[in-house]
Amino acid sequence: MNKRQKNKLFKKWLIANGYSEDGNVRCVKCGKKIDMNDKWQSTYQAYDSTCYGKAINVYP
Repeated sequence: MNKRQKNKLFKKWLIANGYSEDGNVRCVKCGKKIDMNDKWQSTYQAYDSTCYGKAINVYP
């Protein structure tokens, strides 16, 4: 399977699992678009460490 097909299947999976219909994944806290090529952002579903900390209630 080539890269285009993998991306297409991944976007279908995202839509099937409750993510936005345009295939974009957004930060759980601030709503900024997450780059799926960035391993940190795709793993934690947060834009940066501050957003992640706020999501798990480390920061007030």
